[in-house]
Amino acid sequence: MWRAISPRYVLVEALVAVLFGWIAWRHGWDVRTPLYCLLAAGLVLATFVDLDEMYIPDRVSLGGIAAGLVLSLLWPGLHGVDTAFAGFRSAAVGALAGSGSLAALAWVGTRMFGKEAMGMGDVKLLGAIGAFLGWQGVAFTFFVSAFAGAAVGLTMIAMRRKELQSAIPFGPYLALGAIVWILGGDSLWSLYIGFMTHIGDPGFGG
Repeated sequence: MWRAISPRYVLVEALVAVLFGWIAWRHGWDVRTPLYCLLAAGLVLATFVDLDEMYIPDRVSLGGIAAGLVLSLLWPGLHGVDTAFAGFRSAAVGALAGSGSLAALAWVGTRMFGKEAMGMGDVKLLGAIGAFLGWQGVAFTFFVSAFAGAAVGLTMIAMRRKELQSAIPFGPYLALGAIVWILGGDSLWSLYIGFMTHIGDPGFGG
């Protein structure tokens, strides 16, 4: 018996296909291409589950951390290094930076507002992102997600669709930041670091 196909299913499949094609175009025949595609698929899953259920499955977050560590050990080129130890170290530092920074922020927010400021699913998801993208990817993802989340949240409050105290899923914004990094954020990061490094040079701007 034929069953109607949900438009959302088509949307998700199309989104994943577009992301896979964009990643392949951006990175070509690179060891990172299939690994980034794996991460992107997990981020899409996390996004839609978080939007629907306000939680992120452990198979995506914790599974992502485990996968990032193992894949970085097997293919250290994921982090731009040559040895298995260096790859694993970069993944471990990234995972700790992601989970640790967001856990600290959640703890501070909870103390300030007297209620849970951020779910542990978000904490674990940023750890998974760090395991794949390293600490630089974590920093970029956090910046982009915080900016995008604040912009959307304030817009929804202004439109009276949310109250200031309303819970807003943060996972989709983390996913957005990570995807932007994969699709070219690393180049933006390099430009930013170069700018900050040379800003104090005598000839800067001259």
